[in-house]
Amino acid sequence: MFAESIVQRTIMAQQEEQRAAILREAEETYLNTRQVRELLNVCEGTLNLWAKRGYLVPVKVGNKNMYAKSDIRRVQTGNKSESVTSYCKKNNG
Repeated sequence: MFAESIVQRTIMAQQEEQRAAILREAEETYLNTRQVRELLNVCEGTLNLWAKRGYLVPVKVGNKNMYAKSDIRRVQTGNKSESVTSYCKKNNG
């Protein structure tokens, strides 16, 4: 009985986490390539390189690349990844 209650609580917690993730994704804002280039002050070649290396990967919407605003914030702040400045310094010598 004790084990069953733990399993039930675990399942409920996972379901709640999934619901929260779905809500976050539904509320996500996306920016086009031009907006991202202006915001991060980088060229299109840099965005292509970052996509290739998995640093800032776009989502395809039709034939356009769109970038999640949360990913752009991550790049700007360096949260859970290196910052744009340190990335560029490391790769440019």
